[in-house]
Amino acid sequence: MKMIEYSPTMAWPQVVEFAKDLLTRTLGNVSVVKNLEIHVETKFNKNKRFDLAINVGLINDGTFRMAAEVLPVGERHHVKNKIEQLLNFYNDVCGENSIYQIIIAPYISPDSSKICEENNNRIYRL
Repeated sequence: MKMIEYSPTMAWPQVVEFAKDLLTRTLGNVSVVKNLEIHVETKFNKNKRFDLAINVGLINDGTFRMAAEVLPVGERHHVKNKIEQLLNFYNDVCGENSIYQIIIAPYISPDSSKICEENNNRIYRL
């Protein structure tokens, strides 16, 4: 399978597919990962949505889940809005410590990185 090449001129669905492909390849190469499912544009109800839902099964039969928001740019105000969406989703739908929250962007500024760290978000950079 050929990896999708990232380009700033990509249409939004292509950017999300690129992020999915990158996560699939990255997490698929982790030795303790037994199985991996990534779903695009997951909706829990008409008001709650995030770009990627990731379910990871581990070789020791453990599992964990991630919710990812994909951004075309990782500027402070964009990241702050997406973190709010992820935290609202987490508080409304998930139990404590049951999901990792990820911001994915081609570039994440130092200010944006700090915001993610302060909110316990995992940062994944395209």
